[in-house]
Amino acid sequence: MHERRPSGDARPRSTGRDVLRSDPTDYPIITGTIIVGIYLVMFRNDVLPRRFISDSANIAAILDRRLILDDSFMNVARIYQSLGLGGHEIVAGMIQFLIAVLIIVKVVKDCRSSMTSSMEIIAGIAIILSAVYLGGYSKDAVLAPIAWVACLSPRRKGAVFALVIMIAVYGVFFRTYWLAVLGMYGAAAFVIRRKVSGVRWLGTTVILAVGSAVVITMITKEPASVYRATINQYRQGDSDASTLITPVFNLSEPLSSFINAPVTALALMIPVPLFLTMQAYYLIIASSICYLWVTFVGSLSRLKRRTGAVSCRREAALLSAFVAVQSVFEPDYGSALKHLTPLLPLLISVVLRTHDAETEQTRLGMAGNGMHEDSIQSGQEASVGRLAVNHEITVVPRLEILCFHKLRRGRPDKGMAQHARVIGIFEVRFAVTQELAPRHDGNTKGIGEDDSMKAG
Repeated sequence: MHERRPSGDARPRSTGRDVLRSDPTDYPIITGTIIVGIYLVMFRNDVLPRRFISDSANIAAILDRRLILDDSFMNVARIYQSLGLGGHEIVAGMIQFLIAVLIIVKVVKDCRSSMTSSMEIIAGIAIILSAVYLGGYSKDAVLAPIAWVACLSPRRKGAVFALVIMIAVYGVFFRTYWLAVLGMYGAAAFVIRRKVSGVRWLGTTVILAVGSAVVITMITKEPASVYRATINQYRQGDSDASTLITPVFNLSEPLSSFINAPVTALALMIPVPLFLTMQAYYLIIASSICYLWVTFVGSLSRLKRRTGAVSCRREAALLSAFVAVQSVFEPDYGSALKHLTPLLPLLISVVLRTHDAETEQTRLGMAGNGMHEDSIQSGQEASVGRLAVNHEITVVPRLEILCFHKLRRGRPDKGMAQHARVIGIFEVRFAVTQELAPRHDGNTKGIGEDDSMKAG
């Protein structure tokens, strides 16, 4: 017997035309941050501190044949050159920014529930960060296709295969550590393939951080922390040295790498060292990072099996793998935030989809309670017909919860049984195969009697 997905539960898919038709007043925070983002892209060299435009300056110098750097920068410069964007940094930055905004807005539009202010704030933070870090020449802009496939093509055939290929290509030509992300992604996807929660996601991320340090140490024959130490040893006197990621426990290697990796992974989500600086700029950055991750983990804690779509688990697995590898390689919190920015649509997608499902469940509960009150006032006698159930349960008005428990002998979906216990006495039809043959004679027996249950 094949499962049928309720027609009313299908997620409406928005098109590019729908996104463009959206009324700006529907999402004032998003609209405002887009306007601010456009300003930041157009005047980034005059507005942003130098630390935010160093990569852009290096790529621009390569395009002008004034500088030669490693292969990753050279490959990015070749892409810009082949697209005719050499010497047109503002145009390139605006295109990248608008692509990032399009992904974020489409993720928002694909969710049925109305946006709350807190969720608009998350989207607004992502838009501003996209303007800052993707508004010029950038290696991270190449991650846009990966974010698109992970967020917007969750159920399409070949989406996982395409995602793996793109991550591998990005790791080979642009950032080598993404090959480690790919391996950890496979491990994370296996661990949370059936169930994901906030605690489970955090535990998976911590374990993967230790695993990343162990695997990298075994492959390279060097402590995993040597890469971060090599970069940071020349930056101790910089103005932004307070954002450097330093080991919490100074132990002998490789034990120090194994122990500090999970601690760093947690610090990337709750950046305590940035809070301890007590400087306004770093407090804003730390608060933004903390707000994003706390909201994300809290959303996973509300993710039930019924609403735990494949896409949510896939996005959560990729973010877990990414943070785990970041805990080994990222030299500072600013770089960690910059590299996370192209993947923020994944975080937003999980938050919105879990809220979407929670809103739907609440709506059904309110509707069920209202129907129960109406049925009590009318004094109608409840009757049970024949129910042919494929997946969900069809419940007749005033069908007592006792009857629903007895129906569980036929082993309907466990999640629906739990859902019914929340709603209580209600009428909900979930658009599945059903045959109702209510009795209208005077011999109708009570809901809890055996004959009526046999008819069901």
